[in-house]
Amino acid sequence: MTVVNDAFCQLIGRPASTVLGKSDYDLFISPEAENFRQQDENVLQTNLAQETEESLTDSEGDNYLLATKRSIHKDGAGNVFLVGVIRDITERKKLEAKLRRTAEELTRSNHELKASEKRLRHLANHDPLTSLPNRKLFNETLEQLLEWGEAEQQLVSLLFLDLDGFKPVNDTMGHDVGDILLKAVAQRIKNCLRMSDVVSRLGGDEFTVLLPGIKKPSDSLIVAQKILDTVSSPYKLNGHDIKVTVSIGISVYPDDHTKASELVKLADIAMYEAKRGGRNQYRMTQNLANLIEQNLEKQA
Repeated sequence: MTVVNDAFCQLIGRPASTVLGKSDYDLFISPEAENFRQQDENVLQTNLAQETEESLTDSEGDNYLLATKRSIHKDGAGNVFLVGVIRDITERKKLEAKLRRTAEELTRSNHELKASEKRLRHLANHDPLTSLPNRKLFNETLEQLLEWGEAEQQLVSLLFLDLDGFKPVNDTMGHDVGDILLKAVAQRIKNCLRMSDVVSRLGGDEFTVLLPGIKKPSDSLIVAQKILDTVSSPYKLNGHDIKVTVSIGISVYPDDHTKASELVKLADIAMYEAKRGGRNQYRMTQNLANLIEQNLEKQA
């Protein structure tokens, strides 16, 4: 080195008298000296100015981060000099690193918050035992499907289900077995449906099924019978042989009504008629029964 200023000497922790005439290898640890020399050579060979960020260790062993600009200069006599301008960016880099960590933590916290919100939304809208939509989500979905049915001129069928013989199971075998049974029933009902159909648990042993876009009201009867057959098959749970059945009431939009609450009420009434009729069966609203009978008479 031929010329240095006080700031450089202060940075590396050496007086100017011990720096002048020395090489990088005399002043810095080997990896840093090698890097400095390589950067110098790049500028000398290309004759192009270069800016880099580098690490420097002073005489006390303290490490600094530097922004270095190297360039070629000529004096009046035509002598060529490699000039380096150094800025200490250690504190700036520390701040950048801190800001980066803060941003990463905020991103992670944001992801965790979104995941937590998703879990809370799921808990608010789904039955914790079966993970089926709960009463709240059922009501919202029914309203949405009725709006869709009106816009698209489509039928929407509602099946209201209530298990037969569930209470004795719960009372004699315990709530744990009862819960396992409810989950098994929920899965069997789902297995009877299309991807577009929606099964919900309203609470206790009450379930609903929504069938959007059926071609005719009598299609509901096919699904209902499939559910009856599937649910009534024996269960083997925790070493117990269990037998339950289901009673189903059916209403259809818009043939029975256009309001969600009325459709639920009509399907509920039809379900209780199925109970009174002996259980393990489905019943339609009287209006649906009349419509289907009229269609059969026309076909005859």
